[in-house]
Amino acid sequence: MAAIVDFVDGISASPTTRLDVNDGVIWRTLLNGSDFTPPGMRRSTTSTMLTHGDWVAATAYTNRVVTLELQLIATDPDALAEQLQLLARELERATNILRVWRHGATKPVFFETFRSPFAAVREQLSTHRSARVDIQAKPFALGLKETLSTVVVPNDPATGCYIDIPFPSGDVETPLNIDFAASDVITSGRNQTSIAMRRRGTPANAPWIWQAEDAGSTLAANTARQANDAAMSGSGQNFVRASSLTGSYVTRITSPLFPAAASVDARGKYRPYLRVRKTNGTGEVRVRLVISPDGTTEITPDGVGVVLPAGTGVQWAEFPVIQIPVGEDPITDGPGGAYLATRGITFKIQVSLTAGTSNLDVDCMVLMPADDRFCRVLWPGVTGPTTMRLDSSSKPKVYGLGSAGETYSTEIRALDSGTPMISPNSYNRAWLLKNTGTTAADVLSGSTTATPWYMPRYLNVVRPVSS
Repeated sequence: MAAIVDFVDGISASPTTRLDVNDGVIWRTLLNGSDFTPPGMRRSTTSTMLTHGDWVAATAYTNRVVTLELQLIATDPDALAEQLQLLARELERATNILRVWRHGATKPVFFETFRSPFAAVREQLSTHRSARVDIQAKPFALGLKETLSTVVVPNDPATGCYIDIPFPSGDVETPLNIDFAASDVITSGRNQTSIAMRRRGTPANAPWIWQAEDAGSTLAANTARQANDAAMSGSGQNFVRASSLTGSYVTRITSPLFPAAASVDARGKYRPYLRVRKTNGTGEVRVRLVISPDGTTEITPDGVGVVLPAGTGVQWAEFPVIQIPVGEDPITDGPGGAYLATRGITFKIQVSLTAGTSNLDVDCMVLMPADDRFCRVLWPGVTGPTTMRLDSSSKPKVYGLGSAGETYSTEIRALDSGTPMISPNSYNRAWLLKNTGTTAADVLSGSTTATPWYMPRYLNVVRPVSS
């Protein structure tokens, strides 16, 4: 197969070619003279006279320039003029797609390009023309869409609530897009899903769930384990009830060291979610999280606490981000670079009742990683779509799709923080926690059907067979 260099209408396995500049008939792309140098990098640096060298605070790739050396051969001068005009029209497009499939490569790559000028046009003979074009393009060459297996993510936090993406293709990080079954995420209660990522270490070893019934002898007065309830996670006596609530915050549950064993994977920032249920829907119950680095010292990330919404359904109470370990974290043992294990911390659950009457049932707490990519998606209310797509591209968005792939009009819902990204040469895990921060009750037996997909990004024009 000769090398394919053409402008196409999209990134797919069988796109429509708009202009082939290496067709072997009129166009001859001189690949030896063409230039696909990877993009440059810009850096944000800080420096001070108090120390040697500069600190690189952030880096990002710049746009790249794809240079094509082209030759046109035809006995009819008008045919040459026509082809150059077709090229001019492709270069004039505000955005375009250039496909490059080198001879011997198993798959093509695609460049997202911008309006660009001719760099040179040379008339050699009446039957020959040569041209050079320097095409401004986004930093990375894109591979074909890779759709992963559909995953049914359970609501039960004891099962993990995650999607694994082990060692994806590509050279650099790329957005992770997720297609959700619309019937699973659109509810009358304005369902919100929290999504977290971990792309380092062993994600399976990250701290995840602490069951309230594991508090042992640290349960306070008027606080006790209860008989098994199918609405709660875990087995046996699977939740704790705090009764005789007062207007002041009182510590009702104290966790053992969590996680129990020190490890490098315990390190990180986390957003805690506490799964709770009021026994009286009209009672105004507040919950506050206190963390203790040593079992004695107490730190309250949010002194006000969380006011639980009305109703007696199971809810997720969301707390401010915490860090493990608390305070200064050296991360490594100095320039040697060996990662230090970090010890767990202790949690205290404080409860108050400011109005009405109610007890509080506490099921469990989960820690959603929040030091990498974390976002909350408040799903728009709409009828008709079969799929709700979380599009994590350069302009993240959420929209509905019908059975034929058509888009639906929906309410505009902003996404907060960072939508998911995945990295090659890493084991990636995305956690999905449903029904967070809204009035929708969390039903343990529910689930979310999700199909993740991505487009690998490459620095070079030829991608390896295995990637």
